[in-house]
Amino acid sequence: MGLSVAAMGALVPLTKYYAWMIDNINIGKVWYLFSILPIALMVSNIYIIPISYANIRVGKVYAKGFIITIFELALYLIVFILFYIFSKTTIEKTKLTERNNILEIQKSYTESLQSYIKYTSKARHDFKHSVHVMSRLADEGNLSALKDYIAQYENSLTVTAPVRICKSEALNALFNHYRQQAIENNVDINWRIDLPDKSRILDVDLCSIFGNILENAIDGCCTVEEGKRYFNLTSEIKGDCLYIVSTNNFGKPLRMDGEEFSSTKHQGKGIGLYSMKSITDVYDGIFEAGNNDGEFFVNIVMKY
Repeated sequence: MGLSVAAMGALVPLTKYYAWMIDNINIGKVWYLFSILPIALMVSNIYIIPISYANIRVGKVYAKGFIITIFELALYLIVFILFYIFSKTTIEKTKLTERNNILEIQKSYTESLQSYIKYTSKARHDFKHSVHVMSRLADEGNLSALKDYIAQYENSLTVTAPVRICKSEALNALFNHYRQQAIENNVDINWRIDLPDKSRILDVDLCSIFGNILENAIDGCCTVEEGKRYFNLTSEIKGDCLYIVSTNNFGKPLRMDGEEFSSTKHQGKGIGLYSMKSITDVYDGIFEAGNNDGEFFVNIVMKY
């Protein structure tokens, strides 16, 4: 009894590592796999309980039983440490990949902004010449030529100016990146974004959620003929919860793998939807995705 209490006391420092794994590992299969060892050790301990405790005084029964128990405890600790290291490395690698993706989007956003600055500088320089041409055509009363010139000038303004959608620089870069894609693909977008100034939800997690929503929605819209594409996205705060609602139309049939959507880009389940659900679960939220009459929707609720 004394040795058991001492062993449990020695394992108390490990509880913070268990807590970290419970908070960050949201894949049920991983926990089911890890539970095999504790169950096997429990069965082994039950099996080696002597029918009569007097037997432990016979020969080396007591010494062997003690050695087996110590070996099992050491084996459990080794497996636990390896499992923790593997989990932490995998999760950190995943987060690093997501951060790199965000940096790539921010880089694209910066390049787009620089391109816009150069373009507007050239446009301002050339605008005076266009004014002279339009003024001359107006003086001559040549309205047909004036209308044609204005139409050509309007079509030449192809670069879209980045806009301030939210206060987070990372999220703002993300939204502008996909906004430009939506405009280039003639997707009618209607976004109303309201995000909390301070939140327990990490920017990297919000970027992962919105990035997957934006990418999937625009890809889905591109399967619909031009002129009929739409993508509505609303993010608003009510009480202590953040509500995200996304709807877009699509023209390509969606495939199901059991109760989950299959990816339209590769074989297997959709990684984006799984990623969004995993992040939502971390923040004790609710995730829902589905389709209805050519429209795909994503609904998310999280406490911020």
